[in-house]
Amino acid sequence: MTAAMLNKLYQIDQMMNMLWLKIFIFIWLWIMTCYCKKTQVKIAHSSVNNFHGHLDFKHIDENLLNQRHRTDVNASIGLKPRNFIGPEILRELLDECCIYEDSKYYYRVCMFRNITQHEKSKYYYHSFHAILGIWKQWYVSSENFDFLHYINGDECMAGFQRQVVLKFECQLAGESKDLLWISNVTEIHQCIYLIKMKSQLFCGTVYSHLDPIGQIEWNLIDSLHSKNQLSKQEYTTYLQYILDDYGLKLLIDGQTFEDIVRVDKRESIEQNDQKKFLDEITSLKKKLDDCENSLLNKRSIKN
Repeated sequence: MTAAMLNKLYQIDQMMNMLWLKIFIFIWLWIMTCYCKKTQVKIAHSSVNNFHGHLDFKHIDENLLNQRHRTDVNASIGLKPRNFIGPEILRELLDECCIYEDSKYYYRVCMFRNITQHEKSKYYYHSFHAILGIWKQWYVSSENFDFLHYINGDECMAGFQRQVVLKFECQLAGESKDLLWISNVTEIHQCIYLIKMKSQLFCGTVYSHLDPIGQIEWNLIDSLHSKNQLSKQEYTTYLQYILDDYGLKLLIDGQTFEDIVRVDKRESIEQNDQKKFLDEITSLKKKLDDCENSLLNKRSIKN
């Protein structure tokens, strides 16, 4: 057998090996994708609920939302949470609510829905209640699930709408028996809140929570970037394309939640000023119409 024939047989053997490898990868991806779709998280905890003693927080929150709908013509848009999109393993947290209390308030945090604040008082149903925010965006770094951003809360005396940063933290072993719980609530600026929530589900990297297809896409751009075939800017752009499929917004250039809330606060103030300006114009127009009608009535009486 000649060297040329041996070389040809070797090439055919290599091609067959690659073919079997591709078939194996395809079957593995298919199995893993099916498995991921069927895998569910079992919620087993005591602190996630709608009641605290005799208080029905779910009923109170529904009243708050209904009140906003009655007083705000744009409430149907602003009070609608974004539809859930994200890693499937976290879908089971949708609509789960946690109660947290400090010396003055109760806080009710509903995952991917809304966050409300309730003043402690003997006359509870006549005390202060507020919508702190409605879920709109999920921010991540290239490594971690950073935070959910809740905006369009009730208007603050400072002239803008309340908002919340719900920051995710990995739950350490032995910290709590609950799967999901709030560790701290802080008003970092007037009417802007930072709430820290812990769970074992938030441990690990963003990459580790993606399905096999997302991981393969991420591996590909990592490989190209390491070989200098993608610039940093191109890598960031492609990574955002991948994360878009999971509803995740990438923090870039060292962005923090402070940067995000600062921009939203400015936009909220501008929108609030514009609304007040339009309300004033509407009020003045009504007064002018009333004056005009009054003059017409007086003229008709004289005639």
